[in-house]
Amino acid sequence: MSQEIICRRGAKRRRASEVSHGTHYYREATGKLTRVLPGLFVSAEVALTQEVLMQMISMRQPQAVMNLISALSYHGMTTEIPAYLSVALPKGSYMPKVLVSSVKTWSCKADYLKIGCSKKQGKWGDYRVTSPERTLVDCFRYRNKLGIDIFLEALTISLRKSLLNLSTLADLSRVFRVEKLITPYITTALYEHAATA
Repeated sequence: MSQEIICRRGAKRRRASEVSHGTHYYREATGKLTRVLPGLFVSAEVALTQEVLMQMISMRQPQAVMNLISALSYHGMTTEIPAYLSVALPKGSYMPKVLVSSVKTWSCKADYLKIGCSKKQGKWGDYRVTSPERTLVDCFRYRNKLGIDIFLEALTISLRKSLLNLSTLADLSRVFRVEKLITPYITTALYEHAATA
């Protein structure tokens, strides 16, 4: 069976129209298709990774951005396996219902979603992810909800893997008004990294 996405309800991609909508539900019931979002099916053979889910979400909500724990995992900055897909959206935006995975949404100003985010190309379309620097700053900003340990581990791993541009990190911490609070953590981590290098 093709691994093509089958969309209904006016979504961007659609297979040949000779197959009725009821057939999709029948194929889902027999295990040949998986319904990812309402009206959006994919072959059951497709591995529904966070990156694949983001591509499908982006078909319906192009402003969605993978962030926080999911972005840490994407960049290889954590040892944790995300329990949910973490997505940032502009305040008041619609988030399509994901039927195959837990999703946690974070609302922020639309302008903030333009800073420190990059567009990635996937098999089924573009999706957006926060950069390593923006992800670190966000994890620090939400440390009371995520825990400071998440941030500290990500900082240590990203320094070890040379994933960070320290100038960009400083600029972003200034933009998001955490520069004075985050700087002692970065300084300490840099010192420890240099001592073990």
